[in-house]
Amino acid sequence: TKIICGKLYDGVHDDLFTDMEILVEDKLIKEIGKQVAWYIPFLKMLLTVLSMGAGFVGGEVVPVVVLGSTFGSLFAPLFGIPINALVSFSSMGMLSAATKLPFVCAMLGLELFGFANPALLFYVCLISYAASGSMGIYAKQQPTIALGER
Repeated sequence: TKIICGKLYDGVHDDLFTDMEILVEDKLIKEIGKQVAWYIPFLKMLLTVLSMGAGFVGGEVVPVVVLGSTFGSLFAPLFGIPINALVSFSSMGMLSAATKLPFVCAMLGLELFGFANPALLFYVCLISYAASGSMGIYAKQQPTIALGER
């Protein structure tokens, strides 16, 4: 199958698609590290709520990560933190709070964003997990011990 797929790719491949891919990649690279407009996180949250409230079934993880990263990009200049750093911390922190899986989110953050600040990323995931309450986005995931109880 690899040989057949390779031959099919060679048959339809041309320079137009290659040039388009380069243009898209250049555009994305230029946008990395820039602050988003103030209304983008709120618009993303509103559209996510509307689409899920209307009954559309979709993912839970990607909207949470995107919402966390856009809020991180919005607030980075206010706190004097580099945008790339706060985007990575806020996206994984939001995911950790929503899924109640701080260790998994810390490891995912290391995989996605690199090993520049592993301890800080782990602390962000733990603090967001502890501050988020006892219920997550998954209804069947019940906490064995409620936070704050012994």
